[in-house]
Amino acid sequence: MDLIVRAITLALIPLAANGVITLLRRPKQARAGEVRAPIFIGILGVVCFLLCMIPTVITFVQDEPLAVPIIFLAFALLGMALLFAFINCRIWYDEEGFTVRNFFGVKRRYTYDQLVGIREARDTHLMIGKRQIMVEEVFVGREEFVAHLKEEYRRRNGGKAIPEIQKLKFDLFNGNLKSPHEALFVIIFLGVLLLAFLGFAVWATFVSSSSPENTLERQVTFYHYETTGKDILIRGTDSQLYRIRSTDEAFDAQKIKALCDQRATVTVYVDQVTPEEGDDYFLLKAVLQDGKYVLTFEETTRFHRAENRQLLWIMLAAAALFAAYAAGTVVVGRNPKKFSKRIVRLFFKDEALR
Repeated sequence: MDLIVRAITLALIPLAANGVITLLRRPKQARAGEVRAPIFIGILGVVCFLLCMIPTVITFVQDEPLAVPIIFLAFALLGMALLFAFINCRIWYDEEGFTVRNFFGVKRRYTYDQLVGIREARDTHLMIGKRQIMVEEVFVGREEFVAHLKEEYRRRNGGKAIPEIQKLKFDLFNGNLKSPHEALFVIIFLGVLLLAFLGFAVWATFVSSSSPENTLERQVTFYHYETTGKDILIRGTDSQLYRIRSTDEAFDAQKIKALCDQRATVTVYVDQVTPEEGDDYFLLKAVLQDGKYVLTFEETTRFHRAENRQLLWIMLAAAALFAAYAAGTVVVGRNPKKFSKRIVRLFFKDEALR
């Protein structure tokens, strides 16, 4: 299994290097009559996708809890989204009009007569009928496109400028921010990330459990017993360390100690753990002697769920703080003049406000 994981990892590394080199070889400036995402978006997408797909594959192959590869996969998909944006998001323009290709690769053609408004802040927003087109600040060729757009509009409308729009459609911040979509994206991204971790904590506390199907079965003879805090450490004649983690007062530890005194050969169900510090060990999930459980799956599940409740409380506290921050961002962003500068600066930089 380790050989397969190493092979996959080694295969992805040259792919990542090749993708980065290919992107770096592309011209840094957009061609005349074109607007596109900058190269660093593509590089970031390739690196993020491949670096997150490697642990996704590794944690899935090594039978880690399902939440772990899902979290890595979420970041890998974010990298893929950046790569899609780099490849697909384009604008081509000429004397007659312009063509916009969106994130999904769908193209739409517009004429300059269809423009009904523009909003220039950090990003540029074009209003065409009820449709809104956003050209990101970082896009290469944006300034040339906007200048051409204004010139063509004036030429067709007797020298009149494109009407300036103060508030965008569905602007949660009432037109007070230069880039409302950026602030909203940060809130949504952090919220989704927090929900993923909170979901993992809920799963670990209330859903996760062990069984013979998702653990390793071994035959071992115990000979040494000791405790450290709530943990029980046991040595086997196979020179391996076995651990029962976070036992509670209801558990009868003497029956485990008796196995060491008897030097009995037992069947154990374990998970192999590789800590950041210290030696590897086997986490005991159940112990079977002569067809009877000395340590049951239900007992170890109870221990681990109690241990994970601390993580759940931490994530709930973080969720509450984030909810307060998100609510404050929206309230202050909608009415910045109602609050002191000190409070406004807790949520926004001065240059972010209009």
